[in-house]
Amino acid sequence: MFHKSLTLFLILTVISHVNSQPDNRYDPFDWVLYRQLGEITSITKGFAYIYIGTESGGVVRIQRIGHNLEEPLTTAQGLKSNFISAVHFDRHTGTLWITADDYIHSSHTREGNWYINNINEWGLPLRTKITRLGSSQNYIWVQTSSGYIKLDHISGIFLGTYTFPDEEYIHWSSSSQFPNFETDKVNEYSMSDGWLAVGSGAVSPNGRNLRVTVFYEGSEGDVVLGLADGTIFVGDNRLKFLEPLTAGLGNNDVQFMLDKKAFIIGGRFAKQTIGFTYFDPR
Repeated sequence: MFHKSLTLFLILTVISHVNSQPDNRYDPFDWVLYRQLGEITSITKGFAYIYIGTESGGVVRIQRIGHNLEEPLTTAQGLKSNFISAVHFDRHTGTLWITADDYIHSSHTREGNWYINNINEWGLPLRTKITRLGSSQNYIWVQTSSGYIKLDHISGIFLGTYTFPDEEYIHWSSSSQFPNFETDKVNEYSMSDGWLAVGSGAVSPNGRNLRVTVFYEGSEGDVVLGLADGTIFVGDNRLKFLEPLTAGLGNNDVQFMLDKKAFIIGGRFAKQTIGFTYFDPR
């Protein structure tokens, strides 16, 4: 939780990443890395959390009950990169799968102790990129820019490449590379805090028109919508109401940080700058 008294907060400034393997003397969230999220790339639902992959801020975790934010999964927890192209929760094994750059991570604890595979060691075509993750009853499936990869869902062992999967039922996580929602579906929902759903995007309170990158509707009513600027909306499909959450920094080029019971973080203005960040760790 954000109010843990012993949590140490690491804010990225100039360094592009921290070492991916944390020291075993520390618990997974003794060090926490917060960054600007960038585009929302993928969404999956676990037992306790909704996991949201981002372009530059790792994996955002939101409690399914109450929709409160938890600490993100980033390089501080052992991921190889903060660029997440796909996330997937395998309900058959309880394992969380994350793709960060060219690395596929899996963990049964879903917080650390990652088993990591480098896809460049599998003889794939050059510049192969992972676009989404899915699972069947016995396997993990990885869709790439050149085909499909089958993995053992327990060990993560590489089992081969396929032009098309040899199984019919595969549950795929939501991905910005495969938008599976209709414009009319998004427009069924009302947004709070001055936001307005318009077509395949949303208009912010200050008039910015932002593209919807991922739209997720769970079987139990959970709804999550992600925008190109990293804004996340959560709600349910019964009330048809979505509330925005701010989960990352407003600027990756951090130049100053004021500390008076809460952090006020800012930096130089750039194209991706959203604004100042107010962060209360209590």
